Amino acid sequence: MKKKLFAVLAATLACTTLSLSACTSGDSKIIFKNYWNYDTEYTSNESIDETLVYDVSFTPTYGNTINYKIDYDGTYTTHLKSQSNEIYEFTSTLDITLIFTLNGVTEEKRDSVTTNVVFYKAGGTDNLRPISSYKKMTSHTPNYTKSAAAIKDCYTLFDYEITTTYDDNGNGNCVSVRNIFDDSEQVTIPEKKEYSFSATSGKRSVLDNEQFPIAFRAMPAGTNTKVQMFDPFLGYSHKYAVSVTSEAKEKEYSYKLNGNDVKRTIPYTIASISVDGTSSGRPQWAEIAALQDSKSNTNRNIMLYYCAPLANYMGELEYKLISADYKNK
Repeated sequence: MKKKLFAVLAATLACTTLSLSACTSGDSKIIFKNYWNYDTEYTSNESIDETLVYDVSFTPTYGNTINYKIDYDGTYTTHLKSQSNEIYEFTSTLDITLIFTLNGVTEEKRDSVTTNVVFYKAGGTDNLRPISSYKKMTSHTPNYTKSAAAIKDCYTLFDYEITTTYDDNGNGNCVSVRNIFDDSEQVTIPEKKEYSFSATSGKRSVLDNEQFPIAFRAMPAGTNTKVQMFDPFLGYSHKYAVSVTSEAKEKEYSYKLNGNDVKRTIPYTIASISVDGTSSGRPQWAEIAALQDSKSNTNRNIMLYYCAPLANYMGELEYKLISADYKNK
């Protein structure tokens, strides 16, 4: 299987190489909605300031397919705020420790991902249209190998800084800088690439990669279609199949709400994304708080849980909500 960085949520959150399952949904544009700002007890129509924190853990499934062991432990934090009545800004930070163990020797690596994306509100002509995005990531991505002789053989180090801007016509420009390292993890010669691309699609919605944690929350129940996004690691646009279940289920969730411990039974839908086309693997998916009724949205359609499968069925990274803070009560 050819390895590649998958540039949607897993690269944002986990920096892993993924190959995802195919999907057969059709092409149609999504009418996104600002569910996080929709008749809630915490927000108004004018402003929003929200911080969500997730605990990140790892469930291995690799068995004896590799000759070393890995583990992850970390925290993922997101911040959504309105810059104006029309424009939102979403930032995220992943801080994670990756532990490699080979022949009784254990070594820790610190991975991090910082993202920022500015975009228009849902609905109307702009309908979540991206304005700009930024990503800085450092990842010790596990290698699929049974022949690692030293810890350095267990991973490939990826270090990127990516800046993307869009004009008023939806055309994009992306500058990607990858730092290349030697065996002692010292930077050698940075590799810079620049791409220009069209973000206009008559058939499907077009998004920036860093919007997906927000797009999951803005898709109506029953969505089953494709979206188009530019992949900064491959240098061209991809189609991705997205879906949201129509029927909501209920589950009990425990987390801190504005500093207070709460335990709530929350209705949720399942949102998923996969590369559109023929490939092996499993989709990424999330549990998204659903609307309670037409007039109340206490839980603001927040992402309650997220599952990111690693490549080659090596395991899953799980993101569980541990706190939610809303400043604009």
